[in-house]
Amino acid sequence: MPTTYPTNTMVQRSTTQSAGPSVASLTKTIPFDYVFEFKLKGKDPNSQDVVKLQDVVEISMQGVFVAASLGYSFVLDESKVPRGFPPVINQSTVSSVPLGVLIQPQGTGQSFELGGLLIAGKPNINATVLRMTDRCAKAVRQFDASKITFINADEAVPEGSTDLFPIAEDGNLVLEFGDSQVLAIGLNFRIWDRTNDLVSEPLPAANFAVGPDPVSKRMPVAGAEKVFIYGESASEVRVSLVSRTDGAQIPLTNSSGGTTFKLDPNTSWGPRIGIVEVNLSNSGVEVLNGGDLILIQETEPAGITHSIFPVPNPRLSNISLDSIAKGLATTGAGLSTRFRLSPRAAALLSADPPIGQVSRSILENAFEPAAGPEDISFLYSIDIVSSGRELQNKPIHNIAGLGIANGDRPFRPFARPIAFEPRSVIRIQIEELSTLPGTLYIVLQGYKTLGTGRRPE
Repeated sequence: MPTTYPTNTMVQRSTTQSAGPSVASLTKTIPFDYVFEFKLKGKDPNSQDVVKLQDVVEISMQGVFVAASLGYSFVLDESKVPRGFPPVINQSTVSSVPLGVLIQPQGTGQSFELGGLLIAGKPNINATVLRMTDRCAKAVRQFDASKITFINADEAVPEGSTDLFPIAEDGNLVLEFGDSQVLAIGLNFRIWDRTNDLVSEPLPAANFAVGPDPVSKRMPVAGAEKVFIYGESASEVRVSLVSRTDGAQIPLTNSSGGTTFKLDPNTSWGPRIGIVEVNLSNSGVEVLNGGDLILIQETEPAGITHSIFPVPNPRLSNISLDSIAKGLATTGAGLSTRFRLSPRAAALLSADPPIGQVSRSILENAFEPAAGPEDISFLYSIDIVSSGRELQNKPIHNIAGLGIANGDRPFRPFARPIAFEPRSVIRIQIEELSTLPGTLYIVLQGYKTLGTGRRPE
């Protein structure tokens, strides 16, 4: 629908003292804005290059343009800024008690000659090895040595040594004993996760435990199709699964349908450590569910449980900052980028359901970048090309001159309106400071007075 603006009509009439016909002068004032448009690509945060853009407009010859204020807005290019990303859910999502498996001494010339420990735990933590004898001892290692020795727990760590052993990104750590009598003295070891204050169960002489996948180095989690059992080589064990849903105990079977598993001694950790792969599909089980229990029992004497492994069942509240950082990295961003929970994920957070019960579509978009119009940052300058006049002595930051583009003072009234004659050329230059791609609009808001100003020759 066309809009009719009110007109300002001024008619000069002759007075009784004037002679001749009356003279009428007609002017018309209409609201009018001039828009400057800039396509921002987003500045590379690792680049020191100055990115400048400019746009020029020419005042039409219809009349004088009077600028009353300056405003701006920013439209984020969502095709270049991912609007959702998932956290990376892996072994590091939930703190789990570390697992220790003993390595028996081997013959001279073979690796781990004096034996040692294989530790599996949460990646990037510090672990301490405790030997629980009549007097508690802890393992220490010289900074320049590969083997560990033990000192009394109440003794100070010798200078140049450490009792903190970092577990690598793959979640595994192998420690070699530096004393051939370590295994003979006592086998009651515990692994202490010093980062999360978790302590493992004691490691007995005949130790059977669920361990990491030899290839991926990861412990079983919900969704796994197989588990690996570590323990005394050439031994036989029975493995059962206690279902979280109904508590039923399901005996797991081998590829031949039998219920016993023999630990293969042909491993790289020495003759004490055996390993066997248990495929759940042989027993009609598809995958592990969070909260399931894996029971490991000796065949002789039957029924003695040596290990119970609860399958981790992480919840939304267990998602760590590390998981979010890895999810951000998949979008090419980092923790310096603002992010927030998506509205759908935020609604679920109060209920805190297990991650396995959250739909894939919600989990894949659980977080989103929080970048918006208020995050745009740039410098701007205005000059009149036709006259060579500048309206500032140096470029102005948008927050200082215009405010924030979220509706909180997104425009600036001029101290006094500025009149631009017809065919005046106005230029605005922009220097990008932020990394956000999108379209920036800067608007000179004002009005035109038609029928005034210079006329073309």
